[in-house]
Amino acid sequence: MPAARLYRRLELNFHTQYAEAKERARTELALLPGTPGSLTLRTIKGQGYWYRRYKAVAGKEVEDFVCRQADAAAQQAMQGRMEAAAWMQAQVRQLRLLGMQVADKDLARLLVELHNRQLFAGGLALVGTLAFMSLLNELGAVAVAGRTQDIDLALRQALKLAAPLGGLVPIPELAWHAQTVPFFDYLLHAPRGGAVLAGGHCIPANLPDPARFVWHKLYSSTQRHADTAKARKDLQQAAVLAAVLSDLEDGALEEAAAAAPAPVLQAAHTRLPALLDLLAAHPAAGEALQAALRRC
Repeated sequence: MPAARLYRRLELNFHTQYAEAKERARTELALLPGTPGSLTLRTIKGQGYWYRRYKAVAGKEVEDFVCRQADAAAQQAMQGRMEAAAWMQAQVRQLRLLGMQVADKDLARLLVELHNRQLFAGGLALVGTLAFMSLLNELGAVAVAGRTQDIDLALRQALKLAAPLGGLVPIPELAWHAQTVPFFDYLLHAPRGGAVLAGGHCIPANLPDPARFVWHKLYSSTQRHADTAKARKDLQQAAVLAAVLSDLEDGALEEAAAAAPAPVLQAAHTRLPALLDLLAAHPAAGEALQAALRRC
């Protein structure tokens, strides 16, 4: 029985649909939280006021003040933003059906808040499994072998973000805790401008270089001494992305390996047999990884 492929290519017109959604999201200075909603006119002490009524977390309905009834320009501007949000919601729903990775509504709520506070513009980068999901979308790849056993579980995991030291202002209300991770400086070098599909939103975000992500995941898979499930997840993600990159970005894995710290490459050497087993249906990826390690 032939080995199962780890991914399939998304049809070009569908990937173009994702690219259009991402570019339109980047034109929005602030994204509307929750569902697109509707405008409601309230009369208070004889004065008319427009409110945007929408569903927030867990279906809770919220009303946000928009403008006075007489401010037609502000009302029309909000109507335009709501229509844009409804268009995006429909696009994300279609992209999910096509196999693209979409995170849940709770994560969407947080990511929208981070975007609106311009933290991604300030250098914050997405790492971890959500970065893996988003990189697949960016590359126009749909995971096959790992989808049900690995990626869907990521929606119940913590959001992982990273930033260069001293790069951002803390947000106390989010109750963040910082943790240093070995070789994150390598992973965060030259991040890509991408996006995260979550809930009904497309949120612009910084993503790691996918080839560096592969090597760092191989290293991480050797550090999960007490959590074999996470170690398998790291190895699976490295294998899937390596397969995609070997087909789409010739030389990327070798270039990223040449810049990797020695301990990262040493860890990759120890994981090579298991990695090659996962890549049985992608011999070009296995050859690229072995060639990269031989040169380093």
